[in-house]
Amino acid sequence: MYAAMDIAKYIINKCIELNRPISNLQLQKILYYVQGGYIKATKGDKLFDEDLEAWAYGPVVPGVYYKFNKYSSSNINSEYDSPYLNEKIREIVDPIIEEKSLLSAWNLVEKTHKETPWIRSYEEGKNNKISLEKMQDFFCS
Repeated sequence: MYAAMDIAKYIINKCIELNRPISNLQLQKILYYVQGGYIKATKGDKLFDEDLEAWAYGPVVPGVYYKFNKYSSSNINSEYDSPYLNEKIREIVDPIIEEKSLLSAWNLVEKTHKETPWIRSYEEGKNNKISLEKMQDFFCS
């Protein structure tokens, strides 16, 4: 299992490679979809250990959010050292990154707000955790 920060750096680098740099808000949603896609592909395993939380604008990994918050709503256009992901993992996550990086931040927010992991976790001002069980129920069904 990886650290969410390492997966975030991989996502940022992949998006730069695709000539689609992303904002922190987009990064948070892509992290959510990468985690969900990995859970689906492995029938329940997490790619990274940190919890996602249900914030007002959708799922967030707080530590990653605060690390890249300095970019505000601007695109993150610096590459970062990221871990090597084996081919099996890249086959799972790369198509998700390629697909979701085409969407605007607000389209991603809107999409996550229609999905049960966020709907069942969000309470205004609470930053509740989105449980693995909720992710498994949604992505594996």
